[in-house]
Amino acid sequence: MAYSVVYELPGELVLYVRESNVYTSGPYYLATVLALIPRTVFKALLFTVALYFALHSEFSLLSFCSYCLCTTAAAISGNAYGMAISSWIENIDIITSIMLVLDLLFLLTAGTFYNLRTLPSYLAYFKYTSIFYYATEAISIVHWSGIEDIDCPINRNLSCLSNGTEVLSEYGYNEENFWRDIIGLLLLTILMNIIAYLGTKRRRTSRFIVY
Repeated sequence: MAYSVVYELPGELVLYVRESNVYTSGPYYLATVLALIPRTVFKALLFTVALYFALHSEFSLLSFCSYCLCTTAAAISGNAYGMAISSWIENIDIITSIMLVLDLLFLLTAGTFYNLRTLPSYLAYFKYTSIFYYATEAISIVHWSGIEDIDCPINRNLSCLSNGTEVLSEYGYNEENFWRDIIGLLLLTILMNIIAYLGTKRRRTSRFIVY
């Protein structure tokens, strides 16, 4: 979601700067954010349907709605992330270069490719700025918290995780953090929208867009 915004917003900002006498920055930014939400929610729901039925053989309305909440919150937060960066930087190549580095750090601290229990101390707090961390933990909680029994291997020399709670703990997640993750995504969305709004407003005051 973030990258689609990055490629769309700069072109729209050219018109926004030209029409500086028609409307103020606040209504423009609010309208832009609201216009992105329906498309973002639709894409998130499509992804959720594919994800849910790939992981579950039986349908549960509560579980499905929980997945939808996680993916939608993450997608909307991703939009804010893309807008926050692209509103301050004009060159798309520079934007994508910066985002690639940030995304790598966010993924490393999300627990997707790296066990959070072995995360270096200097990166431990960085995960709280990661959309991937909150989204991954929330989706993992929804998936694993409903699994109460896992068959252990016959070979007792191998470690055995007997239920979903133990699986979450093994990867550094906490089953009680679901709503904390959703609130974390909400706070990141608010913070990045504030940054994006300030960047959008600055476009008019500095007028550094080349026509």
